[in-house]
Amino acid sequence: MAIVEELDSVDVLQMSGASTVLPLKHQLGEYLANRVDAGRAEAHVIGRFSNLHFAELPARDTPFVGRSVMDTHLRQQTGLSLVGLWTRGKLAPAYPQTAITGDSVLVVAGTVDQISTLNGMLARDRPSMGPVLVIGAGKVGQAAAHALRRKEARVHTIDRQAEALAAMATDTDATFTGDAADRRVLERAGIHESPSVVLTTNDDAMNIYLAVYCRRLNPQLRIISRVTHERNVEAIHRAGADFALSYTTLGVEAVLSLLGGHEPVLLGEGVGLFSIPVPESLAGHSLRASGIGSRTGMSVAGIEGADGVVTRLTADTVLQRGSELVMLGSREQRHVFAEAYET
Repeated sequence: MAIVEELDSVDVLQMSGASTVLPLKHQLGEYLANRVDAGRAEAHVIGRFSNLHFAELPARDTPFVGRSVMDTHLRQQTGLSLVGLWTRGKLAPAYPQTAITGDSVLVVAGTVDQISTLNGMLARDRPSMGPVLVIGAGKVGQAAAHALRRKEARVHTIDRQAEALAAMATDTDATFTGDAADRRVLERAGIHESPSVVLTTNDDAMNIYLAVYCRRLNPQLRIISRVTHERNVEAIHRAGADFALSYTTLGVEAVLSLLGGHEPVLLGEGVGLFSIPVPESLAGHSLRASGIGSRTGMSVAGIEGADGVVTRLTADTVLQRGSELVMLGSREQRHVFAEAYET
C-alpha cells in the first residue's frame, strides 16, 4: 500500500509493485465536493457496505423541512431507511418524532434503485442558484473543482496565486486572484448568491476565520471545510461549517476499509460505520426493546445475515442470534454500546 501526492505517480507506484495506491489529497477534494449543495435537490451516495448504499440529502428546499422523520414516509415511498440527521457536524439518530429543519442533512440507507426513486421525487433544479465557491487552488481545491464540474455545477475559485488558478482553468467557470478574507474578493466571486463554499486551504486558523466570515455574509450558505488537525474539528463546526473532513481521517478510513474488505464510508469527523455481532443480551429482542438509540446514540442502519444486509427495519424488527448490526456512530458511542450490552 502506498500514498501519493500526485495522480501521475499512481501508475509509477503500481508498476513498482504497490497493490494499492491512495491519492489521498485528490480523494479529499472529491469527498468535500460530494458534500456540496450545488443547486439541485439530490441525494449523493457517500459509501457502500455490502449491498447497502449510504447517501446524504441536504433538507433545505425539499418537502421534508418542517416534518418529523415519521411524517416523511420515506420508507413507504422509496424503501429507504432514514438512519441519521446531520446538523452542523453532529450526527443524531433519526427517531420518529425528530424534527427536520432547513439545516438538517438526511442520511439514508438502501439500494441504488431506492436512492434513484428518492431523487425522482425531488425538484431537480432550484431557480437562480449561484456558483459554488472553492477557496484555495492547491491539490485539494483542484480535485474539488474537477469533481464539481463533473456534477455540472458552476464553480468560482479564489486563490492568492494567479499561477495556481491558471492550472485549473478548465475546471472552473471564473477565477479570482486575491485574499478570500477580503470582502470585496468574496463579493466579486458571488458569495451572496452561492449555495455552497468549499474551504480547501491547509491552514485551519484561516478556514475557521473564513467559515465565520462566509456565514455572516450569507447565513444560508452550506460550508464545507478541509481540516488539517483533528483537534480543530469542533472549532470549525462552531465557526459555522456544516461538514469538515481531515486528511488523517480519510487516510485511516481508507486503510481500515481496505483491510475490512469494503468501500470507505466517510460520514464525517469522528463518525464511522461499525458492524457488530448481535450481543447475546439482545438476541430475540426487538429494536424498540433494545433501546440502542436511546442508550448509546448510535443509529442502526441495517442487519446483516446470511442473505445480505436488510435495511427495511421497523421498531418491531427482531434481532437474531448470529446476525450483525450495521451501525453509525462514534468510537465513544461504540464503547458505550460495548459496556451497555457486555460485548
